Amino acid sequence: MSDPMNADVEEAISRWSREMDPPPLPSDDRVDTFLRQACVTYSVPHDPAPASTMLHRDPQLARATAATQAVCGEHEALAEVLREDPAAVSRESGPYAWPPLLYLCFARLEVGNPVVTMQVLLAAGADPNSGFLWRGLPSAFTAVTGVLGGGERDESAHPHAVELAALLLDAGADPNDNQAFYNRQFRPDDSHLPLLLDHGAGHPRPSPWRDRLGSAYPSPEEMVAEHLRSAALWGFTSRVRTLLEHGVDPNTRGYHPWLGDATAYELAVRHGHQETVALLERAGGRSDRLDT
Repeated sequence: MSDPMNADVEEAISRWSREMDPPPLPSDDRVDTFLRQACVTYSVPHDPAPASTMLHRDPQLARATAATQAVCGEHEALAEVLREDPAAVSRESGPYAWPPLLYLCFARLEVGNPVVTMQVLLAAGADPNSGFLWRGLPSAFTAVTGVLGGGERDESAHPHAVELAALLLDAGADPNDNQAFYNRQFRPDDSHLPLLLDHGAGHPRPSPWRDRLGSAYPSPEEMVAEHLRSAALWGFTSRVRTLLEHGVDPNTRGYHPWLGDATAYELAVRHGHQETVALLERAGGRSDRLDT
């Protein structure tokens, strides 16, 4: 039996947990409703159309608060707010009690200039490791997670995902982003992978989320190994090749229960992905427990 959860971890989960329930409609709070409609929540499939319609009917929503300015890429208005009220850069507000940076990263509206808006926020001291715990699960949905999208519902990435993720990582966001790796495992699009690997994914880095969650948060090595296992499961050969080139061990057994303790090599063999099997074999993938 595992040890009881550390009291500090329990406190961190309580502090950072967000329920992320679907938006209650109708609502008398137009700003609250707009923010809910504009952002991916991973609770229900996201459709940005209602938020776009609201904005078209009431353009003033874009500048109503620091959060809506972040969502709408209103960088000049937001810069003015932050000059007058520097603490607004980290103040939690709106329906999800997020700082403005998270509203920007989880929004999916193609309006304004989100890249310059993120630069404004980071220059003003926004935390590039901002995040929350979805319904209390100990895998942080960070700013990087938000822009990269994906997940079991296959939510879209931010329209400027690569640029925004690069800004966050350059500013110090941890590339060992467990939820981002999980969310991006389901499709062969590898646009996230060079960004994370080139910034040090798979290697120890300072991590506020690991500090908060301790052993409940996987190690960097476990994260990339799990990404290799899922890539082998789906037969995503290009991803397997990239991860092996970065030194990921093909014989790591991983940690996520849905794949059991199978290695990447075993998963590729069992699911008949011959090209992937050959890559893993050349990298040293072996198994003495496959059916013969």
